[in-house]
Amino acid sequence: MKILYLNVLKGCEEPDRFDKLVRFLREEKADVVGLSELYGWDKDNFKRLAYFKKAAGYEFDAFGFSENNRHLALFSNQPFQDVQVYSRGFHCAAVRSAVKLGGKKIVFFLAHLSPRSEDDRLAELGVLSKDFNTSTAQVFMGDLNSLSKRDHYDSAGLLAEMKRLGLEKFGKDEIRTEVTAFLEQQGLVDTVSHTASGFEYSVPTDYNKDAGHFSRLRLDYIYVSGQVAAGLKNAHILRNQTTNEISDHFPVIAEI
Repeated sequence: MKILYLNVLKGCEEPDRFDKLVRFLREEKADVVGLSELYGWDKDNFKRLAYFKKAAGYEFDAFGFSENNRHLALFSNQPFQDVQVYSRGFHCAAVRSAVKLGGKKIVFFLAHLSPRSEDDRLAELGVLSKDFNTSTAQVFMGDLNSLSKRDHYDSAGLLAEMKRLGLEKFGKDEIRTEVTAFLEQQGLVDTVSHTASGFEYSVPTDYNKDAGHFSRLRLDYIYVSGQVAAGLKNAHILRNQTTNEISDHFPVIAEI
Protein backbone atom coordinates (compact mmCIF):
# COMPACT_ATOMS: atom_id res chain seq x y z
CA MET A 1 0.00 0.00 0.00
CA LYS A 2 1.30 3.43 -0.94
CA ILE A 3 0.05 6.62 0.72
CA LEU A 4 0.84 10.08 -0.65
CA TYR A 5 0.10 13.57 0.68
CA LEU A 6 0.65 16.94 -1.02
CA ASN A 7 -0.42 20.54 -0.46
CA VAL A 8 -1.02 21.64 -4.06
CA LEU A 9 -0.94 25.43 -3.43
CA LYS A 10 -4.10 27.44 -4.09
CA GLY A 11 -5.95 24.94 -6.22
CA CYS A 12 -3.10 24.26 -8.65
CA GLU A 13 -4.83 26.72 -10.98
CA GLU A 14 -2.14 27.11 -13.65
CA PRO A 15 -2.83 24.62 -16.49
CA ASP A 16 0.81 23.60 -16.86
CA ARG A 17 1.23 22.99 -13.14
CA PHE A 18 -2.06 21.08 -12.98
CA ASP A 19 -0.93 18.82 -15.84
CA LYS A 20 2.35 18.16 -14.04
CA LEU A 21 0.42 17.23 -10.89
CA VAL A 22 -1.76 14.78 -12.78
CA ARG A 23 1.20 13.17 -14.56
CA PHE A 24 3.09 12.86 -11.29
CA LEU A 25 0.21 11.13 -9.53
CA ARG A 26 -0.43 8.77 -12.42
CA GLU A 27 3.22 7.73 -12.28
CA GLU A 28 3.27 7.29 -8.50
CA LYS A 29 0.11 5.13 -8.46
CA ALA A 30 -0.56 5.67 -4.77
CA ASP A 31 -3.45 3.68 -3.28
CA VAL A 32 -4.61 6.65 -1.23
CA VAL A 33 -3.79 10.28 -2.03
CA GLY A 34 -4.47 13.26 0.21
CA LEU A 35 -4.45 16.75 -1.34
CA SER A 36 -5.01 20.08 0.35
CA GLU A 37 -5.62 23.68 -0.80
CA LEU A 38 -8.15 22.56 -3.40
CA TYR A 39 -9.33 26.14 -3.93
CA GLY A 40 -12.34 26.28 -6.24
CA TRP A 41 -12.52 22.53 -6.84
CA ASP A 42 -16.14 22.60 -5.63
CA LYS A 43 -17.32 25.19 -8.18
CA ASP A 44 -19.75 24.37 -11.00
CA ASN A 45 -20.92 21.20 -9.27
CA PHE A 46 -17.35 20.04 -8.52
CA LYS A 47 -16.31 20.27 -12.18
CA ARG A 48 -12.58 20.57 -11.47
CA LEU A 49 -12.67 17.77 -8.90
CA ALA A 50 -14.38 15.45 -11.39
CA TYR A 51 -11.90 16.33 -14.12
CA PHE A 52 -8.96 15.68 -11.79
CA LYS A 53 -10.28 12.27 -10.73
CA LYS A 54 -10.69 11.16 -14.33
CA ALA A 55 -7.30 12.52 -15.41
CA ALA A 56 -5.38 11.19 -12.40
CA GLY A 57 -7.15 7.81 -12.45
CA TYR A 58 -9.08 7.85 -9.17
CA GLU A 59 -12.69 6.73 -8.91
CA PHE A 60 -13.60 7.80 -5.37
CA ASP A 61 -13.06 10.84 -3.16
CA ALA A 62 -13.80 11.98 0.37
CA PHE A 63 -14.08 15.77 0.01
CA GLY A 64 -13.45 18.02 2.99
CA PHE A 65 -15.28 21.31 2.48
CA SER A 66 -13.64 24.37 4.06
CA GLU A 67 -15.60 27.46 5.03
CA ASN A 68 -12.62 29.48 3.76
CA ASN A 69 -12.24 27.80 0.33
CA ARG A 70 -9.22 25.82 1.60
CA HIS A 71 -10.79 22.47 0.72
CA LEU A 72 -9.02 19.14 0.85
CA ALA A 73 -9.79 15.58 -0.22
CA LEU A 74 -8.77 11.95 -0.07
CA PHE A 75 -8.68 9.95 -3.31
CA SER A 76 -8.65 6.20 -3.94
CA ASN A 77 -9.94 3.52 -6.27
CA GLN A 78 -11.69 1.92 -3.32
CA PRO A 79 -14.88 3.47 -1.91
CA PHE A 80 -14.68 5.66 1.18
CA GLN A 81 -16.94 4.92 4.13
CA ASP A 82 -18.28 7.07 6.98
CA VAL A 83 -16.94 10.40 5.74
CA GLN A 84 -16.75 13.08 8.42
CA VAL A 85 -15.75 16.68 7.63
CA TYR A 86 -14.35 19.18 10.14
CA SER A 87 -14.68 22.79 9.05
CA ARG A 88 -16.43 24.91 11.68
CA GLY A 89 -13.79 26.72 13.70
CA PHE A 90 -10.98 25.47 11.45
CA HIS A 91 -8.76 27.88 9.54
CA CYS A 92 -8.70 25.32 6.72
CA ALA A 93 -10.39 21.94 7.21
CA ALA A 94 -9.96 18.24 7.93
CA VAL A 95 -11.69 15.05 6.82
CA ARG A 96 -11.94 11.58 8.30
CA SER A 97 -12.94 8.48 6.37
CA ALA A 98 -12.39 4.73 6.24
CA VAL A 99 -11.33 2.72 3.22
CA LYS A 100 -10.74 -1.00 2.81
CA LEU A 101 -7.36 -1.86 1.33
CA GLY A 102 -6.10 -5.41 0.97
CA GLY A 103 -9.11 -6.62 2.89
CA LYS A 104 -8.30 -4.40 5.90
CA LYS A 105 -10.28 -1.35 7.01
CA ILE A 106 -8.07 1.69 7.61
CA VAL A 107 -9.26 5.03 8.98
CA PHE A 108 -7.64 8.07 7.36
CA PHE A 109 -7.47 11.57 8.80
CA LEU A 110 -6.42 14.31 6.39
CA ALA A 111 -5.79 17.71 7.97
CA HIS A 112 -4.52 21.13 7.03
CA LEU A 113 -3.93 22.82 10.35
CA SER A 114 -3.86 26.57 10.94
CA PRO A 115 -0.79 28.51 9.75
CA ARG A 116 -1.28 31.09 12.49
CA SER A 117 0.02 29.70 15.78
CA GLU A 118 0.69 26.49 17.68
CA ASP A 119 -2.19 27.33 20.04
CA ASP A 120 -4.62 27.49 17.09
CA ARG A 121 -3.27 24.21 15.74
CA LEU A 122 -3.58 22.53 19.12
CA ALA A 123 -7.20 23.64 19.38
CA GLU A 124 -7.98 22.11 15.97
CA LEU A 125 -6.10 18.94 16.84
CA GLY A 126 -8.11 18.71 20.06
CA VAL A 127 -11.30 18.49 18.01
CA LEU A 128 -9.87 15.81 15.72
CA SER A 129 -8.37 13.72 18.50
CA LYS A 130 -11.81 13.08 19.99
CA ASP A 131 -12.34 10.72 17.06
CA PHE A 132 -8.94 9.01 17.28
CA ASN A 133 -8.76 5.28 17.94
CA THR A 134 -5.09 4.49 17.64
CA SER A 135 -5.59 0.89 18.77
CA THR A 136 -6.98 0.27 15.27
CA ALA A 137 -5.47 0.79 11.81
CA GLN A 138 -5.25 4.56 11.46
CA VAL A 139 -3.38 7.10 9.32
CA PHE A 140 -3.10 10.81 10.13
CA MET A 141 -1.55 12.99 7.43
CA GLY A 142 -1.42 16.51 6.12
CA ASP A 143 0.15 19.94 6.25
CA LEU A 144 0.36 20.37 10.01
CA ASN A 145 2.22 23.70 9.85
CA SER A 146 4.22 22.48 12.85
CA LEU A 147 7.75 21.38 13.57
CA SER A 148 9.04 18.22 15.22
CA LYS A 149 11.75 17.82 17.84
CA ARG A 150 12.91 14.79 15.88
CA ASP A 151 14.32 17.12 13.22
CA HIS A 152 16.86 18.79 15.56
CA TYR A 153 16.54 22.34 14.26
CA ASP A 154 18.87 25.18 15.14
CA SER A 155 16.25 26.73 17.41
CA ALA A 156 18.18 29.94 18.05
CA GLY A 157 18.73 30.43 14.34
CA LEU A 158 15.07 29.82 13.47
CA LEU A 159 13.87 32.21 16.19
CA ALA A 160 16.27 34.91 15.01
CA GLU A 161 15.12 34.53 11.40
CA MET A 162 11.44 34.60 12.40
CA LYS A 163 12.03 37.74 14.45
CA ARG A 164 13.73 39.38 11.47
CA LEU A 165 10.74 38.48 9.28
CA GLY A 166 8.15 39.44 11.90
CA LEU A 167 6.84 35.87 12.20
CA GLU A 168 5.68 33.98 15.29
CA LYS A 169 4.27 30.95 13.50
CA PHE A 170 6.47 28.45 15.33
CA GLY A 171 6.79 30.35 18.61
CA LYS A 172 8.00 33.65 19.99
CA ASP A 173 10.53 32.92 22.71
CA GLU A 174 11.06 29.24 21.94
CA ILE A 175 10.33 26.81 19.12
CA ARG A 176 7.07 25.03 19.90
CA THR A 177 6.48 21.42 18.86
CA GLU A 178 3.40 20.45 20.89
CA VAL A 179 1.34 19.37 17.88
CA THR A 180 3.72 16.65 16.73
CA ALA A 181 4.46 15.68 20.34
CA PHE A 182 0.72 15.25 20.97
CA LEU A 183 0.33 12.92 18.00
CA GLU A 184 3.16 10.75 19.26
CA GLN A 185 1.63 10.73 22.74
CA GLN A 186 -1.50 9.25 21.15
CA GLY A 187 0.61 6.32 19.96
CA LEU A 188 1.05 7.44 16.36
CA VAL A 189 4.35 6.84 14.54
CA ASP A 190 6.04 9.56 12.47
CA THR A 191 6.74 7.49 9.36
CA VAL A 192 9.41 9.72 7.82
CA SER A 193 11.53 10.12 10.93
CA HIS A 194 11.06 6.41 11.63
CA THR A 195 12.66 5.34 8.34
CA ALA A 196 14.74 8.29 7.08
CA SER A 197 18.49 8.27 7.50
CA GLY A 198 18.71 12.06 7.82
CA PHE A 199 16.75 15.29 7.90
CA GLU A 200 13.86 15.42 5.40
CA TYR A 201 12.33 18.82 4.63
CA SER A 202 9.06 19.48 2.83
CA VAL A 203 9.52 23.23 2.20
CA PRO A 204 10.67 25.28 0.40
CA THR A 205 10.56 24.15 -3.20
CA ASP A 206 11.86 26.10 -6.19
CA TYR A 207 8.22 27.13 -6.77
CA ASN A 208 7.92 28.56 -3.25
CA LYS A 209 5.47 31.46 -2.84
CA ASP A 210 5.21 31.50 0.98
CA ALA A 211 7.28 33.86 3.13
CA GLY A 212 6.78 31.41 5.99
CA HIS A 213 8.93 28.88 4.13
CA PHE A 214 12.04 30.86 5.03
CA SER A 215 14.22 27.85 5.76
CA ARG A 216 14.31 24.11 5.19
CA LEU A 217 11.43 22.90 7.35
CA ARG A 218 9.32 19.77 7.64
CA LEU A 219 5.68 20.83 7.84
CA ASP A 220 4.04 17.84 6.11
CA TYR A 221 3.66 14.45 7.76
CA ILE A 222 2.21 10.97 7.55
CA TYR A 223 1.60 9.39 10.97
CA VAL A 224 0.33 5.84 11.42
CA SER A 225 -0.93 3.75 14.33
CA GLY A 226 0.98 0.77 15.62
CA GLN A 227 -0.99 -1.72 13.53
CA VAL A 228 0.00 0.10 10.34
CA ALA A 229 3.55 0.87 11.47
CA ALA A 230 4.22 -2.85 11.85
CA GLY A 231 4.16 -3.09 8.05
CA LEU A 232 6.01 0.17 7.31
CA LYS A 233 8.59 -0.39 4.56
CA ASN A 234 9.66 3.14 3.71
CA ALA A 235 8.65 6.79 4.06
CA HIS A 236 10.25 9.84 2.54
CA ILE A 237 9.71 13.32 1.18
CA LEU A 238 10.13 13.22 -2.57
CA ARG A 239 12.32 16.06 -3.81
CA ASN A 240 13.18 16.06 -7.49
CA GLN A 241 12.81 18.28 -10.57
CA THR A 242 9.13 17.42 -10.99
CA THR A 243 8.10 17.97 -7.38
CA ASN A 244 10.08 21.22 -7.30
CA GLU A 245 7.67 22.57 -9.92
CA ILE A 246 4.30 21.26 -8.72
CA SER A 247 3.82 23.22 -5.51
CA ASP A 248 5.49 25.17 -2.72
CA HIS A 249 5.50 21.91 -0.72
CA PHE A 250 7.14 18.59 -1.52
CA PRO A 251 4.98 15.44 -1.32
CA VAL A 252 5.26 12.92 1.51
CA ILE A 253 5.07 9.22 0.63
CA ALA A 254 4.75 6.18 2.90
CA GLU A 255 4.81 2.58 1.73
CA ILE A 256 3.24 -0.08 3.93
